[in-house]
Amino acid sequence: MSQTLIPGVPVTQHRQTASETIQVQGLRRPMFQLCWHPSRGYDLIEGAFVPRLQEFPFMPGVQNVKPDGGSMYALSLHARRGWILIPTDAASPDDTPDRQPGYVRVWPSRKGAHHEHAWVRYDGSHGRFVRRLDAEGYAAWRTSLVTRGILPSPDRTWFDHERDRLQTARDRFAGRADVNPYAASELVKVDEQIAVFEAAVVAATAPPKRTRSPKR
Repeated sequence: MSQTLIPGVPVTQHRQTASETIQVQGLRRPMFQLCWHPSRGYDLIEGAFVPRLQEFPFMPGVQNVKPDGGSMYALSLHARRGWILIPTDAASPDDTPDRQPGYVRVWPSRKGAHHEHAWVRYDGSHGRFVRRLDAEGYAAWRTSLVTRGILPSPDRTWFDHERDRLQTARDRFAGRADVNPYAASELVKVDEQIAVFEAAVVAATAPPKRTRSPKR
């Protein structure tokens, strides 16, 4: 019978819940904090620009994390390098699939505690479990980080950088499209990506619509 492993909420998120006793075999990922840097940019999902996040793992002895796992100094250095740290309590129960606070979840593992973000789950049975991602929910939460002011919206510099990247890809295939079927096929794909990108830029930069106040 298939089941979904129920994770706990790390005590570092100021709340502790019981986690499933069945273990995630062979996995071990340390506690982490999500962060974002301008160089990471945004994913284009369903016509919207969604911040592309990265985990900063609290791996003892790595990236200035202390041997006991202490991360405050390491995170402060990370912030000085331009990374924006996403507080672990930046996700409310309304944001997460399991209706628990915070964005980190922890499972017991034969190799130690295994941490994931709240939009990951493990389904399976008899000790065999498959990692599944709630991509839609995770994208919605990342988008909310921009609308709530935790992360910035993409700016003109980033838009121009993406245009250059797409144009470079187009130029690479355009010169061979007449004689190479693969290049012709890829050129069509890149042109579609450019069209979707430009439409998303227009939507993202459009001034908010004014609402008329009712006449008295």
